[in-house]
Amino acid sequence: MHFRLKVWLGLFIACLLLLGIYLYSRPIPELKVSTITLTSPAETVSLPWPVYGQDALAEEDFGLLASYGEQKAVPMASTAKIITALAVIKQKPLKTGEQGPIITISQTDVDSFNSYYNQGGSVAKVAVGEQISQYQALQAMLIPSANNFADTLARWAFGSIEAYVQYANQMLEAMKLTKTKVVDASGFSAGSVSTAEELIKMGEALMATPVLAEIVGQQSAEIPVAGKVNNINWMLGSDGVVGIKTGNTDEAGGVFVFAAKRQILSQDMTFIGAIMSAPTRNQAITDSRTIIRSLDSAFEERIIAKKDQIVGSLSAPWGASANAVLADDFKAVVWKGQNIEAKTRLDKIAAPLKAGAQVGTIRFTLGERSFSEAVVLKDSLEAPPWHWRIFR
Repeated sequence: MHFRLKVWLGLFIACLLLLGIYLYSRPIPELKVSTITLTSPAETVSLPWPVYGQDALAEEDFGLLASYGEQKAVPMASTAKIITALAVIKQKPLKTGEQGPIITISQTDVDSFNSYYNQGGSVAKVAVGEQISQYQALQAMLIPSANNFADTLARWAFGSIEAYVQYANQMLEAMKLTKTKVVDASGFSAGSVSTAEELIKMGEALMATPVLAEIVGQQSAEIPVAGKVNNINWMLGSDGVVGIKTGNTDEAGGVFVFAAKRQILSQDMTFIGAIMSAPTRNQAITDSRTIIRSLDSAFEERIIAKKDQIVGSLSAPWGASANAVLADDFKAVVWKGQNIEAKTRLDKIAAPLKAGAQVGTIRFTLGERSFSEAVVLKDSLEAPPWHWRIFR
């Protein structure tokens, strides 16, 4: 009997041990996490916009920064050649350093020259039988803004102006430029329309195409028959301007899409701007200079939050808790006119963790740029005690 008691007691103890091991080894519940979203309000940024028309400004990484006036579709004049250039390059790809296929000038091309010339449009002289490369034709269209070469390129790449117009409008639709429409290749027609904000999108696309960015950055070029042609964009090379395209018709007034490189607060930035419906083309270009020069004071290095500022917390069901804080000052160069919302993300965490261990990040995004800072534990987070693990 005494022996049986010992056996049962031994079995009971063994069962208790097994039960204890089972209870102890159960998965520990996840920590309860709470986070804080930080906000940093914008300041009022007063750019020296012209009092006429509509305008817009973007930075290639920050995105659209500001705009002025009603963004409604209006004639865009020769800035429509940005669309022509993008469509031609898409249909007939060309890399930097290449001249591309040879285009033979026909009587139709000469007739196009005569028609624009008689109407007072921008042209570059041509002759029947002239041999010109695709690259040179693009130069003739984009540098002196020759309307006849816009038509020549459109016919060469697409077979007809009508086929080009159909293709270009489909391309614009794919780019989600819903307010931009073209009825010709040159922009001489008042039916080719856009907005300042959408001209910026097209300007960004052109500057992202190396061969086109190279051409619009050239002061002049040598073209067969026409000889030396000069860039109408007289701002090129000053105030950081590296392109893009001017425009001017009676219906559109002066139009200017510009790209300018600036170093602000030790950061290299590329701005794309658009000015529409100016009294003259020269006025549009002049007013762009005023806007560009105002940009240095429109950015700031903003401190979003200070080192050790609490941005989240962790709590455990066994009573342990710890705050998550910033590892360092959270600061970035930002556009003064943008509201900032910085969100904390804490990783999946298992205790124990020592004070100072990284447990996540806090991040905010402006356009294509993302800024982040490490989040760490302010205090140690202790592991659950053995008795809690068994008796919970």
